[in-house]
Amino acid sequence: MFVRSILKCISLWVAFTLFDVLVRLPYSTSFWYLNEDGALIDGAMRSLDQHGVLHWFFHSYGPKIIRPWQLLSFAVDGHLFYQQPFLSHFFSMGILGAAQVLLFVSLKKQIGLSWALFVGLLIGVGRAGAEPTLWLSDRHDLFLLLFSAAALASTARWSCVRGKAESLLYLLLVSLCLWGAFYANEKAVVLPALLCLSVLYEHHRRKDELLTVLLSARYLSFVFVCSVTLGLYFILRKFVLGVFIGGYTGSVVPEAGVGREFVSDWIVGVLGTPFWQSTSQVLWIFFLLSIQFFLLLAVFSFQKRASFSGWIVSLFFGVAAIFVASLPTAQFILPFEHLGVFSTRMHWYVFLVWSIVLGYFFSHLSSQMSGKSHLKAFLTVFALIYFSLTAYGGRVAAKQVAAASQLSKDAYAQFTQYCACASPQSPQTVGLPTHYRTVNVFTGPEWLEHVAYYHELPLCEADHERCSVRYHVRPQAKVSVTPYKISQSLLDKIVLPEQESTQRQDCYALSKGFPRTLQAKKNLRLRGRVVKQCEVGQAERIYLLVDGEPYLFTSPHLPSRGKSDREIKEFRSFLFDVPAENVPFGIHEYELVAVSENKRVSVAKGAIERLRSLEERSR
Repeated sequence: MFVRSILKCISLWVAFTLFDVLVRLPYSTSFWYLNEDGALIDGAMRSLDQHGVLHWFFHSYGPKIIRPWQLLSFAVDGHLFYQQPFLSHFFSMGILGAAQVLLFVSLKKQIGLSWALFVGLLIGVGRAGAEPTLWLSDRHDLFLLLFSAAALASTARWSCVRGKAESLLYLLLVSLCLWGAFYANEKAVVLPALLCLSVLYEHHRRKDELLTVLLSARYLSFVFVCSVTLGLYFILRKFVLGVFIGGYTGSVVPEAGVGREFVSDWIVGVLGTPFWQSTSQVLWIFFLLSIQFFLLLAVFSFQKRASFSGWIVSLFFGVAAIFVASLPTAQFILPFEHLGVFSTRMHWYVFLVWSIVLGYFFSHLSSQMSGKSHLKAFLTVFALIYFSLTAYGGRVAAKQVAAASQLSKDAYAQFTQYCACASPQSPQTVGLPTHYRTVNVFTGPEWLEHVAYYHELPLCEADHERCSVRYHVRPQAKVSVTPYKISQSLLDKIVLPEQESTQRQDCYALSKGFPRTLQAKKNLRLRGRVVKQCEVGQAERIYLLVDGEPYLFTSPHLPSRGKSDREIKEFRSFLFDVPAENVPFGIHEYELVAVSENKRVSVAKGAIERLRSLEERSR
């Protein structure tokens, strides 16, 4: 019997995991590293080797947070799936699948198999889970879901047993699951309250007297275990971090205080979470009208069968649970105005509780519709429509993350063209976007160099090996780069072809010729273009030579100026913008050379004299 149950759970886990991957195809094969992914994986690998497994259970990383599951999973990523982001994301889907199994098992007895399956699948497709499920650095929210589902399952089992030994065993299991959730994410501090509410609600469904339950020794023992576990966690935080709250702001309320705007945004953001899971205003309005019609139908269906007071109490439990779940991120919960991916993790726990509430609600409606097949059919169709709209929003989020991942991948590929070493402490790149396709991408310029270091580029130790590049990013365009400085070791490997290309002599033109003189503090700026009649391949390169030696190189991949993103099908321009401090003093011979297919053509050449400033002359 036990083996059969284990095999069933494994089968469910495989099914949920495959569903989570397939529902995001083809985008789920395109996810790469975003932001601090590379830094966390690399740091976790080194930390595990240096400090062992238990180190991060009692030490902080980041803004006063304790999240050992995150770092231990990244160490597994690094050792098992080294530089394989697809496998790392598949690992995340496996964690999500395990959490869905636990959630399904914990709800199956209470709301029935079909509605428990609905809740489990809904969690996996919602847009509110975009960052937790698609961004590796937010994997801690998946562990939060995993241990929260385990705590809910343990609580459900505790509610069913009556023997003292079994009760103590499941109480211990609840406490362990709470610790697991606390170590996953700080949002779990509201989990004990949510578990206590779930116990009371189950007694309400059994039509037990709630006041009697509240004062019973059994329920008080459950509250006592949850409270002691939570208190010990706060003591640990004070001992390890020096603060009780910590996090990014050190407070659960904004610096401006609790004002009318904060309260209204919080209420609208929390209550509107299930409505904002799709991406179109049209779909949102459609869902709003559908829910209104459905509520009217529900009132009509139950006016003879359900007590008004029972509905009010159930509504109180549902709303209370939703708002309790939102407390840790209340200051960050805003209406989804952008309908995108950024900050969806702030709605994650709220969406989890909302999904469970909807499961209970639909299950209760279905039970009241016995003998009314037409109403049950309508309920099923309505639930499928809502699930489809939610899944559509989740797919759009996956598409946006895939686009941002491709941006990161292209940016890294461009970086390695010009840079032979990484410098995370003093970044060598500028121009990377903060948001791309509503995705939080490259929030710090050093993250790209962390990825480069994770991919085994050495740290920069010599000034001549450092590089300096500027990125140009447009929403509909590929990543392009203007190099300011290139690592010397890359320049030393360049061997220019001797053979001239007579067919491409008239394919390039400079906007301005070489200046004869260059003031001391003025950059050397050379912009050119490819004429319309010439085809430009991906392997095309433009070299800037100084006294016959390669100094900079780039590709004609800048978007043409004056053209909209829809008008440009190819990148036709190139730019050299040499900072004044990198231009050698005196008179030197400069030449632009285009190289393609082992042939070269001279674009322009001339002598330039860089003048010294008065201060430099006086020295």
